[in-house]
Amino acid sequence: MRPNEGIDKIGLVLNPIFLNKENKKRHIDPFNRLSLHKAGPYTIFTVTQEYFNPFIDYQVQLAFAIYELVKLGIIDFPDTIFTPYFIYKNHGWFVLNVVALEFYSSWARDEIGIDHDMTEKTLDAAKENGCLYQYVNKETKEVTDTFYSNDKAINRYDRSSFIVYDKQKKDIRDNQISHDVVMNNPKSIRTEFRLYSDNTSWLHWDNLRGDYQAIFNRHKDLLAVIYSN
Repeated sequence: MRPNEGIDKIGLVLNPIFLNKENKKRHIDPFNRLSLHKAGPYTIFTVTQEYFNPFIDYQVQLAFAIYELVKLGIIDFPDTIFTPYFIYKNHGWFVLNVVALEFYSSWARDEIGIDHDMTEKTLDAAKENGCLYQYVNKETKEVTDTFYSNDKAINRYDRSSFIVYDKQKKDIRDNQISHDVVMNNPKSIRTEFRLYSDNTSWLHWDNLRGDYQAIFNRHKDLLAVIYSN
């Protein structure tokens, strides 16, 4: 069972010097815990919550995640017993920048609520009135149970820094977890703080040192400002 709070995702820009130019792989393991995608000339390496142990230093875990790319030949670098330690101590050889860090919390339905008088159906109106943007599916016109902070740019692909949505409905729709498990989880509402390089300047490798609680404590002042906004 997924913990009720944790780090949902970390995104790293890989140093192109060691990348195998012939690699076409995007999903690194069958559980979709590790994946690659292109962002212009760069390659983003995404590590999701399922890969992490929240009680172990995240820099160490990220070093082992990068080592998976070495073992698969996606990163051209000697594969020895010392390689994970070398990556950990010399991360700058492999990682140019941290570009994504997402924190999540799960809640029972009676633990969190949305003031619908402080929501709007368009991003323009949400910005103008200083409230949440309730997502409306552009194709079906369906008004969803997903709400975003209004700090997303209107004509760009950058992200809102806060989102609240019905995780139970999403898990049923995605159909990747047993429906019995999904329906028996009392924490069905999810909030996420989505820190990306286009909405904060706090992202840095040094801020990923330590276990989950240490990383959360390092970011909690920023998260409190986002929540207050």
